[in-house]
Amino acid sequence: MSFLLKSYPIDTNINRHILLAATLTFWALLFLWFSEPISIQDLSTSSKLKLIPISAAIGGFCFSLTLIYQNVIIRKWGKWKLSNELIFLAIGLGLSFICLYLIYIITLRLGDKTYNPFQYFYQVFLPVHIMVLPAIIVGRFSLYHFFVKKFETEDFESILKIKGQGKSDFISLLEKDLLYLKSSDNYVEVTFLENGNPSTHVLRTKLSVVEKNIPKLIRTHRSYIINPRHFRRFKMTKTGIWAIMSNGKQVPVSKSFKSQAMKLLTSTTN
Repeated sequence: MSFLLKSYPIDTNINRHILLAATLTFWALLFLWFSEPISIQDLSTSSKLKLIPISAAIGGFCFSLTLIYQNVIIRKWGKWKLSNELIFLAIGLGLSFICLYLIYIITLRLGDKTYNPFQYFYQVFLPVHIMVLPAIIVGRFSLYHFFVKKFETEDFESILKIKGQGKSDFISLLEKDLLYLKSSDNYVEVTFLENGNPSTHVLRTKLSVVEKNIPKLIRTHRSYIINPRHFRRFKMTKTGIWAIMSNGKQVPVSKSFKSQAMKLLTSTTN
């Protein structure tokens, strides 16, 4: 079962997922109207107009509501696994079933002809979601490949050259490999990934100079600036606030830079 712990591609931008939910809601409305999965050909037009739009909207709402779980996991752990995706789908389907069955009972009021929960699941819910679920899976997967992966490919391949005071005092590395920088007197310690492992290089320069030359880096403390792409979440402790990086490093967030850092870092991960 180790495959369930493997990383699964996810777009962490909630707004795009909500837009996807709206798109799927419209698609589901058309599908329900023309496929008539509930034998609604026996229903009046007024009953169809009540049941179908409400059912499609409820499905989209449940999908959007489940994004709360996604957001909590991403903010807490900074990653998304296949098991998380399966749990996400299970929560969404569970919420949809409960809400749609209640709407079915309340809206149609068929009396003795009303399906019980098991009949509704096998004769209505399952046939519909055999068609809808693949659209949700493909849609969520596509968000990552059309937005996140494309952005990473374009942005992360850029090479950064961080210079010191001497002609030979510099380091060149891929932007995706830079983790953070720490100042110490007149020196700056650059921490980066080398073959997947954290490594450091010391330059004789000032943190403010690096910050000016590479404006996309974010200052969290008078002694630290970080690459927002490796930021995972904030950690609140009795001693202060910390920015947790992808390698597990806890970078301090000082009161002076707290407001701006939290605003910028939150916007880069949503």
